[in-house]
Amino acid sequence: MGERSSAQGITPELAAGLGLPRDSGVVVADVDPGGPAHDAGLREGDVLDTVDGRRIDILPDLTTALYRASDAHLKLRVLRDGKPVDLEVHGRENDHSLEEMADVANPDKHLVRALGIIALDIDDGLRERLHLRQPNGVVVVARTLDGPGVSSALMPGDAIHALNHSRIESVDALRRALKERERGNAVVLQIERGGRFQYLAFELD
Repeated sequence: MGERSSAQGITPELAAGLGLPRDSGVVVADVDPGGPAHDAGLREGDVLDTVDGRRIDILPDLTTALYRASDAHLKLRVLRDGKPVDLEVHGRENDHSLEEMADVANPDKHLVRALGIIALDIDDGLRERLHLRQPNGVVVVARTLDGPGVSSALMPGDAIHALNHSRIESVDALRRALKERERGNAVVLQIERGGRFQYLAFELD
């Protein structure tokens, strides 16, 4: 889904106005006219059903599916006028979206299993691109499909700046800080979302 291709979450109002087959999920809002998705036949108004066999119920599911795609070909199933249509996108679009910035060849480098997320260290480029107020920490790229409950509270694009009172400088530091805490311990993450700071509190599983 390239820089000018976009998808958005379906609301009941959107579904009613567009006559979509479901009132939740993800709909394609824009397709890059010159990109592989357009060439594969993807159209505005298509409802994403699965990507490489992974069901798409909410936008982060799409991020995760794109991150986990193993090669340059994506198999999409969309609902068009209520009927399933199978498409194959050849050649991932060359964009700089968050899900493309992680090193797909080495996902373990970015995996924080205890939180059920894939994350990147914040560098100058990421900080400027996301307009972050604070320079340190990590950015959530995607949620894993088998993450704990806390992963549902974290969203792609969230910046994690601190865990309890400890500043977080890297993915490795975040992993170490989590490892030092025992199951049942209270953990509070300070995150930045949409230019605002907030706390997420939970217990380690």
